[in-house]
Amino acid sequence: MLRANNLNGGALYVKGLCLFYQDHLDKARQHFLQVLRVDPDHSKARTAIKNVKELEATKQKGNAAFTSGKNEEALKLYKAALQISPNNKLTNAKLHCNIAAVYMKLKDYDEAVKACNAAIGLDDQYVKAYTRRMTCYQELDQHEEAVRDADKTAQNGAQ
Repeated sequence: MLRANNLNGGALYVKGLCLFYQDHLDKARQHFLQVLRVDPDHSKARTAIKNVKELEATKQKGNAAFTSGKNEEALKLYKAALQISPNNKLTNAKLHCNIAAVYMKLKDYDEAVKACNAAIGLDDQYVKAYTRRMTCYQELDQHEEAVRDADKTAQNGAQ
């Protein structure tokens, strides 16, 4: 449909949604903006742009807080970002993995494992979540679980 008519607001909106749920937030935003150029009254595209912007901004603030050592603030921001689009599995898997990184920094490995489990529950191919969980298991002296995650990481990395 888009190849035949790239001015079809409905098709552009659906493509934007697909990109959004594939964690391509910048491309999704561009498609939603294009929808509004074609159809300025498209309320769903307006809402989608608002969600993309809010999600990106909250995640970036969380990253900045984490980088500057403001761990509690980073946790709060990452958790807030999870609420913006609860159905966006790939983005939320990354947010859970970021939460795990904060807990690891705080040396709260049990909570970090829970966050990694949440990330893996959303995206079972997410190698970084397995790697972080493996590190946590090592810190918790749960070496069998760490080896299982190492095997899973090797499997997923080879694909």
